[in-house]
Amino acid sequence: MAKERKSRTDLNSATSSKPSIEPNSLEKDLPTNQAIASGRSQSEFPTPFEAMANLSIQSTESRKDKNVRSQTEPTKRRRYGVYSVVPDSTVLKPISRPDDQGTIGKAIEIYTNHFPVFIDDAIINQYDIEIVMVREERKLCPAKKGERREVLQKLSKHEKNFPIVWYDQGKHLYTKELLTDFTTARRVKLTIHNEEKIFEFKVLNLVRQEKIGNIFDFIREKTAIRPRDPIRIIETLFKQSVHNEYVCIRNKYYDRCQKLTDLGDGRGLASGFHQALCLTRGGPTINVNLAFTCFYQPLNFVEFACRYLRQDIRQGVNKAELEGMEELFWNLPIKSPIFINVRSNVK
Repeated sequence: MAKERKSRTDLNSATSSKPSIEPNSLEKDLPTNQAIASGRSQSEFPTPFEAMANLSIQSTESRKDKNVRSQTEPTKRRRYGVYSVVPDSTVLKPISRPDDQGTIGKAIEIYTNHFPVFIDDAIINQYDIEIVMVREERKLCPAKKGERREVLQKLSKHEKNFPIVWYDQGKHLYTKELLTDFTTARRVKLTIHNEEKIFEFKVLNLVRQEKIGNIFDFIREKTAIRPRDPIRIIETLFKQSVHNEYVCIRNKYYDRCQKLTDLGDGRGLASGFHQALCLTRGGPTINVNLAFTCFYQPLNFVEFACRYLRQDIRQGVNKAELEGMEELFWNLPIKSPIFINVRSNVK
């Protein structure tokens, strides 16, 4: 039976504890042994035992670097969003396919979040428009976003033969018809906060004409130019069709009537969906994914500040606290039906 092999540590300890029988030969061989030991200790390659001890699937970094980083940088908890309602790939069985190119000849079911869209091959006219508020002495000022939409809705209901249009909430209006009858400005009266106001709608000029057929030409590889403008026009139509039911932020939609999940810091979590028009070989499709976004809670500003800033601002704030609040709420729109003139003395 073979004897058990000893490690270097056991050999070195055995050599040091063993009484010296041949001092001349030991002293002669000692420099050589020390050179070998020092050479091995300085090697950049670890021994098999050390390599197995340091083996880990978490990271290839050294333990020293991990200890240093763990002391200086705490672990960050990241929140990854859910982007699709399609089950995870580990749940679904992979598609069987032949090793070589070709098909296996077996029909299967595929789960997808792409829905086909059927679009007429039409020409869309893009117009530049202007909607302003008429103040006293006939002074004109730009109308707000919601006011512009209300003006268009009222025009479409009361104007005779008003064409079907969709609006990008800016200065562009899209329609399949030609607005040749709108050579003069139209005035509309709206009641806002129990006050009647006059608005003026005016068509400036025809900017361009977009062909929806460019989308199908790109799909069929008849052109290499991606039809970005027709896609944008169609997505604008989608946004307008659901505006009364959903809050639209870019291509994300959130139900207006849903209750926000309180996060405890003044924000509420809203669930919705992301919608985008995709061009596939089978034709244009709508891709729908889940989306989550945080909104500020719809509270009175004073109540909001007292609850989440941990300070009763009704008792007054100093200059430093006021600057901090301005920095905190610099991009937060605050609506107030009452306007108060505040005077400050600057020394």
